[in-house]
Amino acid sequence: MKQLLFVALIIALGYLISALLFPKRRVPRQTGGRTPTPVTQDLVRDPVCHLYLPRAEAMRRKVRGQEHFFCSPGCLDKFLALRS
Repeated sequence: MKQLLFVALIIALGYLISALLFPKRRVPRQTGGRTPTPVTQDLVRDPVCHLYLPRAEAMRRKVRGQEHFFCSPGCLDKFLALRS
């Protein structure tokens, strides 16, 4: 009986040591909704709310010869109100 208990203890210790030395790598799950933005896209900053967003998704507006990018029509309206 002692030998069986000793073998079980050795197996448990071996499992514990291997779990500590070689942890399993977990791949994060994709949650529903939008796909992540590729790292290769240029990000632009909204001058009103300071949000960074991909250039392709931003609203563009030239004001006094300078191009600005906005995340929403609300931020664009606020910016134009401040500039007036």
